[in-house]
Amino acid sequence: QTIILLAILGLGGRNLLSYSRDVFMCLIFVLLGYTYAFNNVNLYKFFKLNIWIVCLAALSIIIFVAGGFRIQELYFSIPKNQFGPYFVQSILLTFYLLIPTKNNPIVKKNILFYFLMIPCILVLLVMRTRTAMLGLALLFIIFIFYYTSNVKSKMTYLFIAIIAIMLSIETIYNAFFLNFDTSSADSVTAGRTDVYMEALKVIDRYPLTGRLFTNIEITQNSISEQIHNYLLSIYFELGVFSFGFLIIYFSVLFYSAWRVFKYKLISNLLILLLFFVSLSEYTFPYAPGTTTFLPFFLLGYEILKPIRNE
Repeated sequence: QTIILLAILGLGGRNLLSYSRDVFMCLIFVLLGYTYAFNNVNLYKFFKLNIWIVCLAALSIIIFVAGGFRIQELYFSIPKNQFGPYFVQSILLTFYLLIPTKNNPIVKKNILFYFLMIPCILVLLVMRTRTAMLGLALLFIIFIFYYTSNVKSKMTYLFIAIIAIMLSIETIYNAFFLNFDTSSADSVTAGRTDVYMEALKVIDRYPLTGRLFTNIEITQNSISEQIHNYLLSIYFELGVFSFGFLIIYFSVLFYSAWRVFKYKLISNLLILLLFFVSLSEYTFPYAPGTTTFLPFFLLGYEILKPIRNE
């Protein structure tokens, strides 16, 4: 696939090597995790350090960027869709440390973790990271019903989540729709719908090559070359020449989903978050590295774990 991209560049085409670069970067993360020898004590320290760092990052955004906990119409300069999943990962790691699951030997009943999780939830609302919040809701349900082994814990956390949502429903609504026209699908999706339709028209006209041998650009709503969907974006750029990337995408996706339901490992749950976000972001599921490092690093570490346990 990289050779194809180099050939396209050599023939005067656009530089699309970032697609290969991001995949290789994640492969390096997997190899690092695969070769690193964690024991349970070090793994717990690693998770705990990550949760503390992310909590401090969330607090710094709330205090110094947002000026406090308030939902604003204008988005901040921070790339919310790139960093939102970073905070969701910390929340899921916290649940993983608190709630007993099948393949988790490092459960720690530490009430401090609950308080460390709060800034990460609040910053998602302040930054208005809608896709990340939807991903958190979906993966929370999967975690509660498929990862949690204790029925009492399932009911307790589900009840707390429902009460929390009911008490903050207005804040959640504002975080999702404050500056959008809810009667317009294109407005609610921040201009994505029209861009998707424009891209699909190009693909319909050039089903094999996309815009590879044309000068067509996406310009709807002043958005240029940004189709916020990984699959649509890559096929728009490369047509059938994206076949290798599509195979990798669906292979990793189905492999992670299978391991989620069979082995209930944390790495695959975090990777599913990346793929969920890729439905509305063109950099995911392989970039940026700040968000993709932990899931793919843990994938490398856990890749033989079920085999060792059986």
